[in-house]
Amino acid sequence: MPARHDASWEWAKAEQEFLRARELNPRYLQNLVWYAGFYLVAIQERFDESVAVAKQAVEYDPLSVYARGILSQMYSQAGRSTEALVAANSARELEESFFAYWCLQGVLYSDQQFAKAAEAGEMALALSGRHAFALGPQAMIFANWG
Repeated sequence: MPARHDASWEWAKAEQEFLRARELNPRYLQNLVWYAGFYLVAIQERFDESVAVAKQAVEYDPLSVYARGILSQMYSQAGRSTEALVAANSARELEESFFAYWCLQGVLYSDQQFAKAAEAGEMALALSGRHAFALGPQAMIFANWG
């Protein structure tokens, strides 16, 4: 378990609950993407497993921008930038939404493609009405881009 997390948290129990939810409803998209993103990546740093779970979410709901966007983030976290970009663009092609552009922005930023990340960020800003969730990443891009 990564040291950055409080040791009193019950991570094993959390995983049991995610897995139990999968037993009860294996196609429940929200459980799959939260298990992949919040537990497997953020807590356990089990990147390959997170990609596999996120791929299942896309298989179960191939028209979900959310599932494809999360898959792009899992690929990016796993250091698989080419696959991350494909997944982010497939989400954007399904729907020109804040979330799709936010995911694309994150993938491009992680790959240090700052100009393209900023461009995707501008679309995220426009589609979100300049929401703080869109402003924060854009500020990070410009700060790191110099």
